[in-house]
Amino acid sequence: MNCPIAKFSPKAPVNDTNATVVMRVPQPLFNASLPMNPPHLMDRFEITVSSAIAARHLTEVNLGTIRYMGQQSASPPTVPLNGEPLAVELVNTTYIDGGLRGHRVDALTTTDQLTAWVADHADQFGSELSAALMGQACTPRTHKQFLSLRSALRSCLQSVVDDSAPSSEPLAIINEFSCYSASRLELSPADPVTVRTRWDVADPWLVALGIVASDVCKLLLPDRIDQVRACPAPGCILFFVKSHPRREWCSPVCGNRARVARHARSDRGRTVSDR
Repeated sequence: MNCPIAKFSPKAPVNDTNATVVMRVPQPLFNASLPMNPPHLMDRFEITVSSAIAARHLTEVNLGTIRYMGQQSASPPTVPLNGEPLAVELVNTTYIDGGLRGHRVDALTTTDQLTAWVADHADQFGSELSAALMGQACTPRTHKQFLSLRSALRSCLQSVVDDSAPSSEPLAIINEFSCYSASRLELSPADPVTVRTRWDVADPWLVALGIVASDVCKLLLPDRIDQVRACPAPGCILFFVKSHPRREWCSPVCGNRARVARHARSDRGRTVSDR
């Protein structure tokens, strides 16, 4: 594909030996060989460079050397499973799209995506906290803390399903953030008197962080811990809580995929035995 030179300012991770530079090219740069899209849409290209530092200083690139990715939607990735406890929901924002030969997707790569995720779980956070969250912007620091908690939760849940003891580092992260969920009830003068929740920390995003961390503590109580599952379907990395005695997969899609894989293995076994 031959395209004109496009100027851009990539933001590549400094520590990566190989960096993938993602750029969005406006419609006027397309030539006649590319599919034409509405003017408000952008098309996405990727180029892998050998040095991240070089990528940071790269100001122009011949589009003929890069891979055309096609039109990309501005909407965030759609997590394939919902309806689980908050802690599991956060862990499941990383998933595999496409099964065994698919690719890993992170649905929380930006502060906007985290804000959308919190809004989608307003019922679980409660109306009072959700209103406070929507009234205050999510900061990069808070975003980083949520990702740190997500990593700790995944490590902890994986240890649980493997029937092994979680390591101390993820437990320390969970316990540290869980402190932010501390609260008390207060009466407010009104007619009739109203009851409101007062949290020990003022930042609602820290409170939300604490509520998710506390949620996994409740999930791992003796009467619930045995219901925590990792989906056994090929290529799936999602967790779920076994809400029904016959539930074995995170979703019917994974159940179908597992049955297809089992049938394929059975066919291969019969072929070998017939030789």
